[in-house]
Parts: sequence; C-alpha cells; structure tokens
Amino acid sequence: MSINTAIIEKAYELSQQKMEMQFRASEFADQRAMNLAGVQIAASAILMGLASPASVPSAMMISAFLLIIAATIGWWSVRPTTFYVPGAKFDDVLHGVNAETSIEDVLHELGEFSDKHITENEAARVLSSNRFRYSFLITIWTLFIAVIPQLFARLGQ
Repeated sequence: MSINTAIIEKAYELSQQKMEMQFRASEFADQRAMNLAGVQIAASAILMGLASPASVPSAMMISAFLLIIAATIGWWSVRPTTFYVPGAKFDDVLHGVNAETSIEDVLHELGEFSDKHITENEAARVLSSNRFRYSFLITIWTLFIAVIPQLFARLGQ
C-alpha cells in the first residue's frame, strides 16, 4: 500500500465519521425541536385558558396564537428531507470500476461523493437550524406579549 493510498483511506474514513456526526447531530436537533413544539402547544392551551380571567385577554390570545405558529415552524424544521448517511451501496462503489481502476481512484471518487453529501447535509442543517431559531425567538417574544400588557393593566388599576 502506498503512502497516497493510506492518506486517501484515512481521508475517506474521516469523511465518513463527519457524516456520522452530522446524522447524530440532526437526530438530536429533531428531538429538541419536537420537545419545544410540544411545550409550545401546551403553553398555548394554558394561555387560552388564562385569557378570560386576564386583565388583557387579547394579549393572551395573541400569545397563544403566536405559540401555535412557533410550534408549526418548529415542526417544519423536522419534516422529512434529503439527508445523507455514511456508507454507499455496493453497486455505487463498483460503478465504472474496471481492470485498470486503482484503489486510489475508487477511494478518491468515494471521497468526492462523501464531500458532496457532507456539503448538502450542512445546507439542510443550516436551514433546519434557522427554522428552529425562529421558532424559539417567537416563543421568547410571546412571553413578553403575554406578560407585559398584564403588568401594565395591573399597575393602572
């Protein structure tokens, strides 16, 4: 085995590890988004229930509605999308291989294949992460929309 082959094998191994970490991180991010969406829906129901005795019921209802929107955005961030996992189909690896094909050529092609998928996974992760961020920010602002009018109404009494 030449030094180039060893380097290419190591680079390919590292790219597969990168894809594995992307996959695990995406699973955890999906769980986090779904948990937050569940809390948002529960909080929305609570705010609707608290609207009638509140000093400013419209603020409570608007906040409940915004939480439903935030949960919807959170759910949108975990919808099924194209996400590549480590490994390759056997036929994909052998595609185009003939007697003159070297192991270096195959590994290099597999590495390029992995790089393409890592880049596409990263783009999907950024999009999903931005949606989660918007969902979280709406949730934070909803707290202010629900509470501040109630405080001013109480202070004005």
